Amino acid sequence: MLKLCELCGFNFFFKNWIKFINYLSNCKTFTISTIKNIRSTILLSEIIKQTIKKGYLINNLDINIITQKPKIQKYKKKILNCIAKICNISPTQINIKGKTTEKLGVIGKEKAIACEVIASVIKND
Repeated sequence: MLKLCELCGFNFFFKNWIKFINYLSNCKTFTISTIKNIRSTILLSEIIKQTIKKGYLINNLDINIITQKPKIQKYKKKILNCIAKICNISPTQINIKGKTTEKLGVIGKEKAIACEVIASVIKND
């Protein structure tokens, strides 16, 4: 199976989610050095567990995948289902869009992929 969640390049997403979890716990649950070389699906699963443990649920995710190639439309449904399963949310709570840089920079030269994620979380009362 294609490493669908790996395709998205979630490093930036994880770094910011880690800051959120660490903020909630007032301690260093995760550090950037402890997540080095960890598969993103495993890391996402652990972060979701910590988020739920702190009393929050994912409301929705808005994901922009910035890549020249491959075109995201071909993989969108698989990526969506993979992330929904890991996050234990409905695929309807996730919006995925593919964008290009119009052949500019390292992404345009097909040497990199970027990802922007906005995660809306709600307090589970």
